[in-house]
Amino acid sequence: SCITASFPQEFLVDYVRVYEDIPNALPTVSITAPAAGSTLPAGNITITATASDSDGSIATVEFYNGAAYLGEDTTAPYEFIWNSVPDGCYNIEARAIDNLGGTATDNVDITVGLGCGQLPYLGSAYVFPALIQAEDYDDGGDGVAYSDADAANQGGQYRPSEGVDIENCTDAGGGYNIGWLSPGEWTEYTVSVATAGTYDFEARVASQSTGGTFHLEFNGVDETGTVTVPVTGGWQSWTTVSFTATLSAGTQVMRFVVGSGSFNVNSFEVVGVPTSVPPGSTPQVTALRMASPNPFSPRTTIHYDLQVPANVDVSIFDARGRRVTTLLSDERLPAGSHRVVWDGRDANGNAVAGGVYFSKLNAGNRSSTLRMVLLK
Repeated sequence: SCITASFPQEFLVDYVRVYEDIPNALPTVSITAPAAGSTLPAGNITITATASDSDGSIATVEFYNGAAYLGEDTTAPYEFIWNSVPDGCYNIEARAIDNLGGTATDNVDITVGLGCGQLPYLGSAYVFPALIQAEDYDDGGDGVAYSDADAANQGGQYRPSEGVDIENCTDAGGGYNIGWLSPGEWTEYTVSVATAGTYDFEARVASQSTGGTFHLEFNGVDETGTVTVPVTGGWQSWTTVSFTATLSAGTQVMRFVVGSGSFNVNSFEVVGVPTSVPPGSTPQVTALRMASPNPFSPRTTIHYDLQVPANVDVSIFDARGRRVTTLLSDERLPAGSHRVVWDGRDANGNAVAGGVYFSKLNAGNRSSTLRMVLLK
């Protein structure tokens, strides 16, 4: 083919569209009511927020209950009335959107009415013997699972939206401890006592200069009497105090109650089986009881009870929920107390890194989880 046009030719342009890449500073937003960690009566709840945009304007502020959209407000002061809110625990989110589509969010947790009830923080009751980390008190909120003299978490760690004062801990195994304790404060833990009897307890405590006292209640009854916390010379200078409690079998609520003084508490551990057991007792529950030692390096023995004969699986998971290894798989075992050893290695025989791990027992239609700490 050939080109037959003659040159020069005229080329007409109708218009040229020019696009500008406009930088956009993101907006800011803050929920001003209700306050984080607050408890409100069931009914209508007014959510308010402030929002601003340094290089533009706020187009709207949207309000959410978790992922569920509630409504929005396009003019300041930004507000939404959430009608007929029932008893429960809620996470409220405010999402500011600016004129160029930039977004920012703020969240608060609140309790409404009776809340969502008292539940074990790790998902299941501690089965004695067990190591109970003080900071793993039950879910349920102020006045239900704990009572603290002030609304703020003074240490700002682990569970920052709640009032229990939690800080980083340098005791063996690391983690956290409860501090800033005042007389009359308490925290509760749902526990399961497989076999009635007298149990030996050990608590890890520290006190810079005053010492103090506490006791443990089970279903509202003081079963330990006054336990004395000595002066240790520092808030992170830890020592062990020992005491006993005679307990009935079954699931119950253990309450740690501060009596006097000023001290920190890291953990409570029930060590071993009851020193006094009624004749002919058999396990009352199917559950993991303890890992001994815990923290451990390089191996630990995992103890568990079967109330009835069952096919048993015992597996190890890391803190992100990934299966590390399987110790028992569909093994038929009789009712009674059993144990299995974990050597700190994965399914390929490689030594795993130090940190928090969980053993999980599946037996019939029952399951139980136990927290362990591997030291390196």
